[in-house]
Amino acid sequence: MAALCFLKTNYEISIQYYKFNFSVECFLVATWIIRSHFYV
Repeated sequence: MAALCFLKTNYEISIQYYKFNFSVECFLVATWIIRSHFYV
């Protein structure tokens, strides 16, 4: 039971981590698009 609880917590943490990474990547891509759009 404790192992299951640990796995669930680990799973939720990894989901949060991937969501954070995804939002950071989206932000970087968006800034890159804006930069290339305005500087060219």
